[in-house]
Amino acid sequence: MMMDLPILTVELANRMERIDFEVLRDRMQAVQLRKGNPNNVEIKSFGKCMALSADDMPREFNKVWFFSEDDISRLDDMVAYYKERNLPFSIDITPVTLTGRLAKELNKKGFYQHGFHSTLFGAPSIDNHNTMKPIRILKAGKEEMSLFSSLFSQSLEIPFDIPENNESFSILHNNPEWSFYIGYVNEIPAGFSMLYIGANGIACLGMAGTLPAFRGHGLQLAMLKRRLMDAKERLSHIIVAQCEFGTPSFRNLQRVGLKVAYTKSVWYSPLP
Repeated sequence: MMMDLPILTVELANRMERIDFEVLRDRMQAVQLRKGNPNNVEIKSFGKCMALSADDMPREFNKVWFFSEDDISRLDDMVAYYKERNLPFSIDITPVTLTGRLAKELNKKGFYQHGFHSTLFGAPSIDNHNTMKPIRILKAGKEEMSLFSSLFSQSLEIPFDIPENNESFSILHNNPEWSFYIGYVNEIPAGFSMLYIGANGIACLGMAGTLPAFRGHGLQLAMLKRRLMDAKERLSHIIVAQCEFGTPSFRNLQRVGLKVAYTKSVWYSPLP
């Protein structure tokens, strides 16, 4: 079960947003380190804002982080940067930074609100890990990154030739802050999940998925419990996760005790 949650403050919300950024930054850097950087991954700063960009990757990867009213004067430079790369991009605005003036300025530049994204948090406990046969959750070694990559693509039902693949996952596996898991149902590899252990005692539940044929068996819930246990053993006192509101992932996160911390508004740029 979850321990008592800490009081949600502006400072804690900002720390959770920083962890969310670090997760995507690390994944992008792993893609960048592939031979020849085939997707032209760049990480660029605009004042305190961080801009991630890459060719042939979804808009969710081409994103500006930590944007606030103080950064309105830099918005034209950001738009020009992505326009030069012919990349549409997004900006996530948290309740901490959203103001009426900020929303008006984004709208004036042609941005529009596309949706919302929820951030949940909790305090992990070792008591969370109770899996029953026929489910097993095992950490994936580097030699299993090919299998992990295959499960990643098949579970998310996306092409195998995406930028995040065996090569980038093998690079990320070298980072001790990251753990990779393979879930088995009746000894058959059936799903994947990831865990990031950040600084200052905050961990983040990374992406996870289950092969279509094995959904509904409780595999995702079991992988959540395993990662909560591992986060606790790594001395994390807060666990963070992101997902769309009302999805099966959203419900599973609540089942293991996570609560909604805040919901971000997702703003899309006009097309280049």
